[in-house]
Amino acid sequence: MITFNIKKFIALIGTENRLMQLFYDKAEAEGLEPNFDIYHILEGKETPSEKEIEIMKGIFEFNIIGTAYEKDYQTADIDFPAKIAKRNEERRSGTKNNKHLNN
Repeated sequence: MITFNIKKFIALIGTENRLMQLFYDKAEAEGLEPNFDIYHILEGKETPSEKEIEIMKGIFEFNIIGTAYEKDYQTADIDFPAKIAKRNEERRSGTKNNKHLNN
């Protein structure tokens, strides 16, 4: 059985505009103004409010389970912020594609 995982959910809505818009529409209808950073949530530095998580769980239940999004949810890349940070560090340090510039 598929279960709700906030990091997988955030990774999925970060790449699926329709689901992201659905979340914001539902949150605004509840009088919320979501203002969190997807990368911070995936890194464990930030947590959405309890009400925002409740909305996410509702979207998960009715808009992900049993839909075309379910497979994407199950394979969501929750490590992409770390991968991006590593890539940026490599660029800054010149250890990847810019080696020729350091000679």
